Amino acid sequence: MYWGFFDAMKRYYEPTVHAHTGIVNDYLIWLLALTAVAGIAVFVAGLD
Repeated sequence: MYWGFFDAMKRYYEPTVHAHTGIVNDYLIWLLALTAVAGIAVFVAGLD
């Protein structure tokens, strides 16, 4: 069952596997970028 799930979902998760470098700095940059985008969205939404 485990193998079947990953085999069926392979085309969806395979591109993300290549994006993962294992370097912590890359993950921190993504975290900061997503936090900034979310903060901007909350700020703009609160300006009405």
